[in-house]
Amino acid sequence: MQTNKPHFFQPLLPGFLHNFSIPKAFLRQLRGDEKYVMLRDKRGDIWYVKVSCEKGKMDMKDGWEIFCNEHGLKVGDFLVFKYQGNLIFDVIIFDPSASERKFPQTPISSRVTKIDHISKGRSVAKMAFKPRGFPYCHISVKPYCFKWGGLIIPMEFARANGIDKRRCKIKVIDERGRSWSMKLNRRESSKGGNCVYISSGWRKFYEANGFNKSGDQVIIELTDPGPNPVINFYKL
Repeated sequence: MQTNKPHFFQPLLPGFLHNFSIPKAFLRQLRGDEKYVMLRDKRGDIWYVKVSCEKGKMDMKDGWEIFCNEHGLKVGDFLVFKYQGNLIFDVIIFDPSASERKFPQTPISSRVTKIDHISKGRSVAKMAFKPRGFPYCHISVKPYCFKWGGLIIPMEFARANGIDKRRCKIKVIDERGRSWSMKLNRRESSKGGNCVYISSGWRKFYEANGFNKSGDQVIIELTDPGPNPVINFYKL
């Protein structure tokens, strides 16, 4: 990690799971009206954490406790936050002895929880959905999705995560880790109001991932809400 990045450090005090703030002096590095930040550990894994900006401070909210629990954090640990831009903080964790804590790489095979059987007797490992602190929502595939070749994102979810007014490229990662380049768009719906949807490439995506009927249940997980968002896609 580069040393010229703006950074701050914080010791973990009693109650840190529910009461942890970014220092007021550091907020000048941010806009001050953010709704989330992303915390990245030394392995490169990212946790999406909602924040609350009130009375000149920024408090960690939903997702912070998950980050702490999955890294075994406790009172007396010491964290360094290096800001990388685009709302991403690299987090370095030290124990009370001032030694950096090491975390083993988690092999992908240990996270595989279901197998999708395909032709010719082969099988391909698929990643089952497990909440990781990123925002996600449940969608039921409608009949028009097959005819039209797109997927409508619930407006409440899109609005809450700042993608309700976007027209841009978007990357969709399926359960086998394959990357699909698509487009995020918005338009006026037939019932009035705006409609946010993903298009361009959905028909091939449906075929490759075994969608064959309306009513299929899916989960989309927004792992990067940046200029070109990234979502993970899970079929239930």
